[in-house]
Amino acid sequence: MSRVGPRGLEAGDSLGPPGPAWTAVWAAYTTVFIPLSSSLYSSNALHFFLGLKQMKELEQEKDSLLAGLDVVERAREWYQTHIHNVTERQRHVGQSNHCTDFFTESQKQSYMNVLLPKLQEVNRCLNDLISCSGAQSFPSSSSQPTVISSSSQPTVISSSSQPPAPPQAIQRLKYQNRLLTQEVTDKGKRITQLEQEKSALIKQLFEARARSTHDSSTMDSTFI
Repeated sequence: MSRVGPRGLEAGDSLGPPGPAWTAVWAAYTTVFIPLSSSLYSSNALHFFLGLKQMKELEQEKDSLLAGLDVVERAREWYQTHIHNVTERQRHVGQSNHCTDFFTESQKQSYMNVLLPKLQEVNRCLNDLISCSGAQSFPSSSSQPTVISSSSQPTVISSSSQPPAPPQAIQRLKYQNRLLTQEVTDKGKRITQLEQEKSALIKQLFEARARSTHDSSTMDSTFI
């Protein structure tokens, strides 16, 4: 357990009950106590909390990147092995006409029909990730991304302008927008057609009732 006091960082101290000028902040691996000069909304306190939040986000991002790097290294070996196998198969294509070889190649082709879409999806996701990461611009340490007020009211921190989306994502959104627009148009036409059919059926119903009433009155007059 560590404590940040007026004299700096003090480790291994036995801490008693905190006074009114101390506030406990629970982190992932340790407990830190910081003195607050005025209130929870002071400039120093907000800077400290934002620093802790940013450090936690950076640690999570680093863990994800390290895990992804391990997966990419194993994927690289997998890709190289399969490239070698495909090259060997290309070299031996047409050299044997045995029926067993034909059935073996048929089984391999069925396997590739399942594997190939997955490979294309993985490659597309990696390309999107690289494009999205390359399009983002990260602020330098000397820049001031936020302005914090020292008043006693909670400060609302507005984020800067969002980075531009990659061209592939924009194209996908445009395509999905076209599909949704076409679907709405088709459903609107279908609703209009059903309304017209409904009006025609109502008209036919009234005409049939009118004919039935006319026929009944004609039969009554004839009987009289």
